[in-house]
Parts: sequence; structure tokens; C-alpha cells
Amino acid sequence: MSHPVHPFRRAPVHPFIFSGLTLSGIFHIPQPSTPPHPLCFQAFSTCFNPIQPFSTIYAWSHNRIISRCPVTWAQVYEAELKKGNSEQSARERAEKLSKVPTANCPEFYEYRMARILCNIRADGEPLSAEIRRKLMNQARQEGKLTKASLEKTISSRLGETETNVANYFTLHPDSEEALYLDPAVEVLKRSGIGETLSPSVYRLAANRLRRGKSVTPNYLLNLLKSRGESGEALEKKIEKESKKKEADYADTPLKPKYATGRAPYARTVLKKVVEEILDGEDPTRPARREAHPDGELKAHDGCLYCLLDTDSSVNQHQKERRLDTMTNNHLVRHRMLILDRLLKDLIQDFAGGQKDRISRVCVEVGKELTTFSAMDSKKIQRELTLRQKSHTDAVNRLKRELPGKALSANLIRKCRIAMDMNWTCPFTGATYGDHELENLELEHIVPHSFRQSNALSSLVLTWPGVNRMKGQRTGYDFVEQEQENPVPDKPNLHIRSLNKYRELVEKLDDKKGHEDDRRRKKKRKALLMVRGLSHKHQSQNHEAMKEIGMTEGMMTQSSHLMKLACKSIKTSLPDAHIDMIPGAVTAEVRKAWDVFGVFKELCPEAADPVNGRIIKEDLRSLTHLHHALDACVLGFISEIIPADRKNVLRRAIIKRRLDQKMKQDFLELRKKRYYKLREKDGQTGASLVDLPNGIKENIREKLMEQRVIQHVPADMGGALLKETIQRVLSVDGSGEDAMVSLSKKKDGKKEKNQVKASKLVGVFPEGPSKLKALKAAIEIDGNYGVALDPKPVVIRHIKVFKRIMALKEQNGGKPVRILKKGMLIHLTSSKDPKRTGVWRIASIKDNERGIAIDLQIPHSAVPGAKTHEFNWINVKLDTLLTKYRLEIYPTSYTGTPR
Repeated sequence: MSHPVHPFRRAPVHPFIFSGLTLSGIFHIPQPSTPPHPLCFQAFSTCFNPIQPFSTIYAWSHNRIISRCPVTWAQVYEAELKKGNSEQSARERAEKLSKVPTANCPEFYEYRMARILCNIRADGEPLSAEIRRKLMNQARQEGKLTKASLEKTISSRLGETETNVANYFTLHPDSEEALYLDPAVEVLKRSGIGETLSPSVYRLAANRLRRGKSVTPNYLLNLLKSRGESGEALEKKIEKESKKKEADYADTPLKPKYATGRAPYARTVLKKVVEEILDGEDPTRPARREAHPDGELKAHDGCLYCLLDTDSSVNQHQKERRLDTMTNNHLVRHRMLILDRLLKDLIQDFAGGQKDRISRVCVEVGKELTTFSAMDSKKIQRELTLRQKSHTDAVNRLKRELPGKALSANLIRKCRIAMDMNWTCPFTGATYGDHELENLELEHIVPHSFRQSNALSSLVLTWPGVNRMKGQRTGYDFVEQEQENPVPDKPNLHIRSLNKYRELVEKLDDKKGHEDDRRRKKKRKALLMVRGLSHKHQSQNHEAMKEIGMTEGMMTQSSHLMKLACKSIKTSLPDAHIDMIPGAVTAEVRKAWDVFGVFKELCPEAADPVNGRIIKEDLRSLTHLHHALDACVLGFISEIIPADRKNVLRRAIIKRRLDQKMKQDFLELRKKRYYKLREKDGQTGASLVDLPNGIKENIREKLMEQRVIQHVPADMGGALLKETIQRVLSVDGSGEDAMVSLSKKKDGKKEKNQVKASKLVGVFPEGPSKLKALKAAIEIDGNYGVALDPKPVVIRHIKVFKRIMALKEQNGGKPVRILKKGMLIHLTSSKDPKRTGVWRIASIKDNERGIAIDLQIPHSAVPGAKTHEFNWINVKLDTLLTKYRLEIYPTSYTGTPR
């Protein structure tokens, strides 16, 4: 077994590495006499595995994380201060009046429509105010616009012109729903029912739908008759549709496509955005003046420009707001509080309390925060399994079809793409098999020069000759221009017709699998239909594609979660530089740096039996330390590929071809030992080389320390109770050790079981009890911990503080030692050296055999109930106390013993 035998030790460090489900980062702490350099990089790695609060009452939906409008908040706050109110009063007033509405409101629908009109380009130029107003009025009358109606209106005003409408809506398959201005009116028109109604009933039906009420054809028919109006047209409609459909059409509710979640801004701001756009302006751009010579000719800055201006009062006020008021996600709030505590421990333990010694912080926020909110551990595991199913299915297929073949990451990627594409080349229609994967090439559907992405959704598989033939064209343009032509080096292979190409794309499945799989397949289908990209109208291409990351803006974009984390760090470390690593750069690094080999000693069973390479998916199921490795990689990115003002190095490694200016800048800034230039077809590209072995060995040594810290909640309040009330049949004995016979209904049948009285509420109440009167009890759903003094006893999670105080009194007033889930303990025994070392308490149980504890190696990600060398299951507490020397580790969030 490989786990630390000795207590965690303090080691001299340059940076500190912190990793977990939430955050990964490097704290760069230069020593006074030694300049930072990758060769002397010493990493102290901690995998932090915070757990959820005890219970979740409200499930997290797809609401935006921002719960207040920053623009309105600043306006209200400043207005209250001018009235002479205190800062506290002004903040409270701003919090109250800046709430954002739900997305299902008229203001948001108009805002969403207006932002689309603002992004539409004709010959590379924005639409005029006249055309925007005409389109908005048309949408108000019809309840929506369509891609066709947009193009028709623009061409009627401007004549033959090149627009980005087709690409804009092709790239986002769901974006046409954003053209719905009134979902209630839209569904009445789409269903054809609106044509059968009188104007008054039409208005009543639309208003009822807007209020979220159910509206069926039968309801509308009865409404017409009750008002003495003719329902003949609707009766014919019902009769006709009932013959077509198996379901009862007359009683099937209409389903408007409402927007979900929350609007980004308050209603007044949404209205102001619409007003500015309809006046022909861009609300995100400043007015033209000396400081902004490229601004728009208008009297004032756009109402949203203040969010982009880092020096604006809006952004200054946002920096001063408390973090917990900037998110309505309880899990995010919880992690932000933990981050604050972590930062304090970092500064104390690794910088001697001197904040100015920390010069750089590299941070990454896991997107799982919003996904995993309101999930327990079982649901999280189920979610992770579903996410990985596509990869697992590809690996299993390759093992079955290509036995003995070494499975590289590239081969697995090819297999996943082949499975998505039904093992068919979209350009030729020819099929292929598993044995041909190595001979096929990954081809970017949209040329890499337009979109620097190597995501699975960007790629398809084809033969090398087809790849060369396609060149710098989109897949759609290639087929349209070369249809029926033979492939040069494969005379029996022809480019298929455009109609068949469209048919293949249309039939590609995008409904099955995990949400991530469906999103990937939808995006690939959208990219397969992109056409007409040209270097003539770069701004037009930019606007059409920016929603899916086709611009260099991805080098500087960050999520709201990232901003929250950075704000917290800036509060504690105001002088430190925060480096946020773009995902595109991380993807290139993962391909170039082979670092997973550092786990061969720690997790040998994660290695492929054929080639000895670590299989990442197997590794993740074994250890949490892969998070720490991710943190190491992020730190080295910040050191080896630093961000300068123009992001030259980072832009260079994600681009396929460097122009002369970028090549020159790259050669001036690069550190030669970490980069190489490649020449292909007369073009120059830049790429990374693998990390030196010395750095990998350094990482391995630090990971072997296995510093894994789990957040242990200190809350003693509340009671964790199961929801089901059970009937008490009998009580055998007295006190907490009495056995209680219970009965409850499950699936319509009665079930009986016996439970200790100490695990129940209502059996021996201290005062008046409704449960006692009902002869019922509720089971306590969890233990707070186990007290070791004056004798071992389990503390149930109910009236915890009172129970601890009673135990302290029994212990002669001395503090009581308590073991809790997530704590680290160190065991020492000369008779059993195999068990000697640091363990994490996975669970505490109280059964007929007494108190038992499940233990795990601190870094283990193996399920606790599974038999594995990392797990020690059902260990009697008496055994631990008599055969081993047990020491509780009171550690900080850095893993340093206190």
C-alpha cells in the first residue's frame, strides 16, 4: 500500500498548489534571495475535497448565478447616498431594488430580440435603426421572427447583400427560439388554433398562457360557446387533428416555448438596452471622444458599457459587495467561504503572514459547481458515470474489436467521433471500421484558421486525400463546390451530392446520451451546416461565430464563477496578479505534456497493461490527487506560457499558422527549451515540447506526500431526520440501548424492522411529544461523530451541543475528543506496520457489533463500500483504541498540522 507513513511535514516551497472540485491554483511565493525559475520549482500539493452541507432543501435550477442587476444596484446605491442615508442603508436598499426578473417576462423577450438585431450584419455593417425598428414591430405583430423573415426584410430594404443571418442561426440550432417575442402568441399561431378564435377569445387565451395556466382546444371551444360565439372552425380543427394523432388532441395543453431562468438585468435596464438598439446604437460601446476615438457617434456611453469599463463606478461597487450577495447558489456560497479560510491559512503557513510575498495566483473554477448543486454523493457519482459513458463505451469497443492494441488518447477520440457519426465520412458517405481508424485523419469542419478549437464537436474523420482536397473551406462549402468529383488518390471515392450531405447531417442523432453528449452532437451538426465564411467580412464572421468561441475573445473571457473566485482572492491578496488560463491553451498543453506517468508508483493499477501508460479515467476513479496534478499543470502554464498584453505565446500555440509578425513576436518571447517551430506546406506553426524529466520527478515527489484535506463542517445546529414517520410496535428495554420494533409502508406493503432507541426521535421524549401520542418515531439520518471520552459513544445529529456539554461534564470538565467524518487520523503500531499511516474517516456506524469506522487512504476516490487496498472497512473502534496509537490531526486547509 502506498500512503504516507509519517505525519504531513512542512517543506520549503516556492509555490503552493491547491486543487479540488472547485478550484485549482498556484500561489507563487518568490524567496528573497532566489528568483523564481521552473527548474527550482518545488510543489506542495493538496487535494481538497469539500463536501456538501448536510441537507439540500431547494434544488438548483438553470437560473443565472447573478441575482442582482449590477447597473441598477450602483444607481440605487449612489442615489441613496446622495439623499444622506448611511452606507449600510444604501446597500440594503440597493439589494432590495436591483433584483432581476425571471426570463419569462416581456422586457426580457424584447431585450433578447434586440441583442440579436444588434449582432446582425449586412456586408459587415450593423443594421440601421430603421430596419431594426421594422423587424421589432414585425415581431410584435407575429409573436416572433424567423431566419427567413429576417433575411427577407433585410433584402427588401438593402437589396442583394451578404449577411451573417444564415451562419448566426446555423451555429446555434436553438437560437431561432430566441426570436420568439411572445411565446403565447407564437404557440397559438404555430398550432393553427389562433386562426379559429375570435379576437376577444384570442386575447383571453394569450393572457392565460402568459400567466402559466393550462389551455387546451377543449377549453377554448367551451370558452367560445359560453360567450355565445361560433366554435365551428375550432371543432373542425379538433376533428382533423384528432385523426392524425394518437393522443387526445382536444385535451392536450398548448406548450409555449418560454425562456427559463432569470434575466441578466433589471427591467429598467432591459428596456434601456432595447431603446438604444432600436435607435441604431450598440449598448456595449462608448460614445466617441478623445479617450475612445473608435466609439459611436452618440451623446452618452451605451448603458451596458459601464460593465466593460474596469474603472466605472458600477464595477467599483461590485468589487465592494459581499460575495454571498452576488450568488443565489448555496454551493457556490459555501465554496467561497471555504476559499476565504484557505487563503488565510495559505498566507499564514507559506508566506509567514506576509501578503506581499505572494506575487502571482493561477486559478481555475470547476463548472461542476452549478451542476452538482443540490446533489448528494450518489447523484454526483451517477452524473459523473453518465458523463464518462461515451468515453467508456469507446474504450470497451476498441478493446473488444482491437484486442491487444495499445489505446492512445488519439485513437479513443477517433472512436468517439466515429460513433457520433455512425462510422461514416460526411463528405463522401463512405463507411469505415475500427481497423481503419489509424489511417483516417481528424478534420476540422470549420477551418482551424477561423476557429482555433480541437474539441470533439469541431472534428470529423475522413481520408487524407479528402482532407487535402477540402483545404481552407467549411465542410458545407467543400461539398457544395466539389460534389460528385472524385478524390485524387482514391478514384473509387467521390464527394457526395449536397442533398445527400444535408440528409446525412439531418439524420445524425443529437437526442441520446448525457447532456454533454447531446450538446456536442448538436454543435457538430451546426458546424457541418456552416457556409460562406470569407476573409472579406471578418467582422461579420466574428459576430456570427462568437457565441461558440470562434474568436480570440476566448483568450480573455471568464465565467461569473471565475470572477467571484478572483474577487475573493483579490480581497485577501490585493497586490497579487491573477492569471486565468483559457481552456484552449489548457487543451494544447494536455496534448504536449505527458505528465500522468507520475502516478505509476502511487496508482499502478491505473496503468494500461499493454503499454504501461496511465489511463486517466481509471486514475480519476482511484485518487483525488489528479486534481493536484491539474493544479501543477496550471502553474507551469503560467510560468512557461505567461500572459503578456497581447497574449502572444498563448495565441501562437493554439494557431496552426503564424504570420510573420506573430512569428517574430513569438521568437522574441519564447523560452526555447519548452517550444519548437514546425514547418508544413510552407507554413510555420508553434507547439510545446514535453516537460523535462526533472520537473516531472519534482511533481511526483510532492504528489507522494498525498496531502488531501476534506472540509469537515463545524455546524452543530438542526436535526438530520428522515422524512418517513414509522409506527412503534414495541420497545424492548430502556434507555438508548433499547431495541424498538417499527413498521412502515413501502410500495403499498408493510415492512418491519428493529432500530436502537438512540437512533430514533419520539420513543423516550423529555417532554410533551406529538410522536409519542401517535405511537410513532422518526429515524435520525446521520451521526455527528463519535466521542472518545469518557468512553466511546456515538453522537447523533440532534441536540449536538447539549450532548457534547453533557459528555464534557462526565469527563471532569475536560474537552472531549471527537472523531468526525472527513477527519484525518494517524495510526501507529509495531505489530501491524501495514496499517501504520494517515487515514481519513469515511463513515461512522453504530450497529449490533458496536461502533465501527470505515477508513480510507486520504487521497482515495474509490467508493467506501468497495473492497480495495485503499479502504479499511468496518474497523471496530475498540480495536483501533487498544491495538494502535491513534492521533487526531487538527490540520489547516493547507494540510499543515496545527
